[in-house]
Order: sequence, then C-alpha cells, then structure tokens
Amino acid sequence: MAMGFSADAAQTALQRCGGDVQRAVEDLMGEAAPAVAQQLPAPPIAPPADVDEPSAASGAADESGVGERLGRFFSGLLAPSSPVEAYLLTGSHGGRAVCARGQQFDAPSSAEIPGGGSGRGVTLGAADGGLCFVLDGDPSSYMAVRLRDDARLALEVNWRKFEVDNEVSLWGSNEPANRQWACRFCLLPDGTLSPVALRGPLGRVEIGPPVPKGLALGIGAEGTNLILVRQDDTARRLLFRPVAEMTAQVGVLEQQQMAAASALREQAAAICSAEMKASMRRDGFVHAPGAIPLSLVRKARQEMYAAHTQYCAASVTATHLHSICSLHSANHACTRVCVVFNSNRAIGASSGGADAFKAKTFANHPSITSLFNSSVLPLLCQELLGQSPGGGYRQERGQLALRFPGDMCSPPGSCECDAHAFESIRRHWHIDGLPSDFIPGVTDHFGRIHNFDMLVGVLLSDVEDSMGGELCVYPGSHSVLARHFSAVGLERLQSQGNAALPTGEETDALFGGSNSGGGGAADPPRVHHCVGKAGDVFLA
Repeated sequence: MAMGFSADAAQTALQRCGGDVQRAVEDLMGEAAPAVAQQLPAPPIAPPADVDEPSAASGAADESGVGERLGRFFSGLLAPSSPVEAYLLTGSHGGRAVCARGQQFDAPSSAEIPGGGSGRGVTLGAADGGLCFVLDGDPSSYMAVRLRDDARLALEVNWRKFEVDNEVSLWGSNEPANRQWACRFCLLPDGTLSPVALRGPLGRVEIGPPVPKGLALGIGAEGTNLILVRQDDTARRLLFRPVAEMTAQVGVLEQQQMAAASALREQAAAICSAEMKASMRRDGFVHAPGAIPLSLVRKARQEMYAAHTQYCAASVTATHLHSICSLHSANHACTRVCVVFNSNRAIGASSGGADAFKAKTFANHPSITSLFNSSVLPLLCQELLGQSPGGGYRQERGQLALRFPGDMCSPPGSCECDAHAFESIRRHWHIDGLPSDFIPGVTDHFGRIHNFDMLVGVLLSDVEDSMGGELCVYPGSHSVLARHFSAVGLERLQSQGNAALPTGEETDALFGGSNSGGGGAADPPRVHHCVGKAGDVFLA
C-alpha cells in the first residue's frame, strides 16, 4: 500500500483538527489509516514529547496503538528530530564500527545523475577507525544516516534494491537540493538497522513498509562489505548499540583517532628520513624494519590460514611457506604489498587448490587490507610520492602469491635452491602491470600497460635466509630501464607484455654495473634479497 499527501494538506488537516495529530492523520487517510499503521514501527515505551496524546474527541481508546504510531510518524514529518552525531557501533561482532572501504569515487553529471555524485564503500572494522555519522531524523522510525565530514554522502541501499545480499554503501548527489532523497533507515528495538521504504521530500511523501521484506544491515560472506540480510539471519545481521551509547562514544573515539593519527605521523617522520629518500632515488627500493605492528601481522596471518584451509583438505603441519600479496585500489594507480607468512606444507602438496594461490587470488578481507590502511604505510607513500589525487592512499584488495616448500627448487622434490638454480631464476625477471597470459581475464590486457605507484612488501614472518621465497630486486634497475625504454620505446611492451622484456641472456648486459650507472656485462649485476623480520616493510 502506498498513499501520498502534501505537506500543505497535512498542515491544513492539522489546523482543521485543532492540532490533534491522530485526528489529522485519520482525516487524511480515512479508512486506510489502520492498515498503514500496521506497517509503521511500534511506539517506544513513552511517546516523544512533541506527539499529542489522543483527545477525547478522537473517539474510543486506542488499545492497538494505531493512533500513537501514526501520530509519531506524522509528527516526525512536521517536526523532525534534531540531528545527532554518532559512530555506528555494533553490540555484536566484537564491538566494531562501520568504516570506510576503498577509495572515494565520483560519477559525472548525466541524465540519470543530474549534477553528478560521489560514493564510497563501507565495511565493518575497529571502532577507533570508524566513521562519524549524523543521524538526521528520528532514529526509531525515519532517519538519513549522513557522513559528518562530507555532507554529500549518506548510507544508501545500492540501486534501492531491497533484496537479500544487495550491498549498502555511501552515496550522495553533488546537488544540495537532491540530498533530501537520501535513503532512510530505522534502528529497531532489537538493535537491527533497517531500511525504510519512505521516499521523497516533504512536498510529497509515500508511505510503505518500514522494513521491506524484513531486511536489516548485515555483513557479507567475506566480512568485507555491508549488505542487506533477513532480520532473522542471526549469523549475518548486525546488532547496533542504542543511540545514546553510540553518541556518547563520539568524543572518546575522536580522541583515540587523533592520538593514533599523531603516533603514525611521528612514526612516518622517524622512518622517512632524508637518507631513506636518497636511497629510494638511488636504488629504487628501501627497507623499513618493524613498520607494521605485530597485532596486524597476526590478524593477516590468521586470515591466510583460514582461506587456504578452506581451499585444500589437508592436515595442518607446521613448516615454512612464503607468500607475496599485492594490494590494489579500484583504479590502475595503486600500491602493492608483499606478504610472507607461515602455513602448512600439506597445502602445497595437495592436488588442486594450491595453484590458485600463486599470485592468482585477490583477497579483500579487512585483515589483509589493514596491513596498509591501518598502518603507517599511507603516510610513507605520501612522503615518498606526494599527496594522492584521491585524497589519501587506501587499498581494498590483495594479490596472494604463495611460495610453497619445494617451489622452483633443484633437484625436484628438494626444499633447497642452490646458486646455479638461482642464476636461471634471476635472469627471468618481470615488471608488474605488463600484459601476460599468467591469469586469463586479468593479466591478458594486451595493448595496455597497467601502471601502479609503488610496491610495498610486508613480511608476516621472519625470513632470514636468502633464496627462501623472498622478494628480490636489482638495485638501480629503475634508472637503467628508464633509459632503455626511452631509447627503444614502449610499443612492443604494450603489444607483447613481459615477453618483450630483455630478460634471459640480455639481463647481465642490461643490469651489469647498474649500481653505478649500468652498461657493463663485465660487472655482474647485484641482486638484493629482501629478507627480514615479521612486520618489516620493503617499498620499491
């Protein structure tokens, strides 16, 4: 059922009924009032102060609460609640909060989006990294959930499709006059936050069910995005704290966020010295020992274990295994993260499954992306590269490139790599972002080169021995390759990708003496093995 009425008509009805809200609503809706009221939120223990009590002139006592429920809704339209600031804190799922996910994106003006708009993903994360919202309206029946620091953005059901598993994100129009169309929500007594099917400005309001199909905000299967779930889905639904508790935490969480940001700025200043910047210019890479807290390392390692054991039916036996994880943003400008961690040898020996994790899996779990987003790394990138055009460096995916015991070892079946075998490996280097046949549908972008800003390698376990699966680099090769491509051009790279690189026998002639300017095969190129301790970072 959907019925419409104008604000002018509502005001006239209110005057005609002597200010009696219940009678005014009944006057407007007539016989439909009880049916509509059944779809509105139940009243609180005590009605709001701005709702008139039913008068004797309105008829018999309202035992079902129909009049009060309609009155609360009607009064909310004419005298909306004062906006309050709050963090959306859960009472379930470890007491976390709604946080930003990925980079903010902009949509140009079009017939569908006059004036254009902006959006951003949301996820569930640590409370001290949460977003502060403005609850604009009555939280118990009808409110827009707006981002405090950007009035354009509000919580939105994507495409207004009130369906199970549809995503919820931040979205808003660049035209201030259109922001009144933001999606509305209500915080129900059980703690669920549900979309309200009420659309339109005060000029015309359509009344529909407050909880379409019994939906509420929940967490996606991978724990990375917010979605709509059924209210009775106790495994996935989110239960939020009462409004009073969430608003009371604003000052506390802001202080925590400011203290954490200050500590990260001090850490970045201590790491990114003039000497480090000079080393980056000269060698093309730097090593930042202990840059990532071990708490983030442990969470990422735990998620790695869970993901791999789901793919492979294998018993867990402790041994050493190395992984490379590259974090990608939504566009081609991105940073990369290399991850090294412990897992089990049985996974590498299992039939099927293992190959999917050798640089062919892109994880977006918060425990992986937090290695970058919740650490000093965005500030280090800013120090080394300058301010990101998007306003800050953030990542939302990680490319896992595992190295299982025995991978690329000689002789086959052993877990050792001798110097002779490594000589062959080092000559077959590659450049990330060039097209190849490695992952059909992902890397086979022949004709285009996908650039990124910087590779960031995070060690998740101690890697103390060379030729143990670690990242390797040719110091100074960035300058050598810049001169090489200036001379030969990029056309073959675009069309043939990594197959067009001067690898193999050409490697020593290209990189020989690269530390001093390059050019001489008589001076064999030096390879740097990126070994270190858990929490160390390599940037290249």
